[in-house]
Amino acid sequence: MSIFKGHLRLIVLKILEDKELCGYELISEIEKETGWKPSFGSIYPLLNNLLKNSLVTTKKCGKIKKYHITKKGKLFLADLMKRKDEILDRMMENVKLFDVVCGTNHSEDVIPMLEDIKRGKSPPPIFIEPEMIEFKNLMLKIVFEKNKEKNKKMKKLLSELNKKLHKLAS
Repeated sequence: MSIFKGHLRLIVLKILEDKELCGYELISEIEKETGWKPSFGSIYPLLNNLLKNSLVTTKKCGKIKKYHITKKGKLFLADLMKRKDEILDRMMENVKLFDVVCGTNHSEDVIPMLEDIKRGKSPPPIFIEPEMIEFKNLMLKIVFEKNKEKNKKMKKLLSELNKKLHKLAS
């Protein structure tokens, strides 16, 4: 499962803001932008819903229907983007709070990434997503157990992993 799946409507409207595309082209554009390829079974029901709600319209180009955003769709997208910015601002505040509470310095890495996202720059697609999600969940599980011995072992494992990743990145 992709982190983008629950945000397909936003992604579609954002892409259609600049282009007129058919469903297949839209799927290709989403894959190019995010690294995730939604299915036809996801795109076409969504496009039909957007049509029904007058957020997009279609134009026939031969046998192909090209979708483009309406004025109502642009207003809807602007509202979604405003909410996105509010969520990103809260995330930045939470990262800073996490640093203060836990004595870490994650904000140095995370804040610039969130600011890039806020400016519309997509993070690079992560093709190891299931492994990253599992890694994060296991780390959080260990941290919240508040077991000093497990935390100590995890810190040692992370240190070893960081050394290997530094070698890989060099």
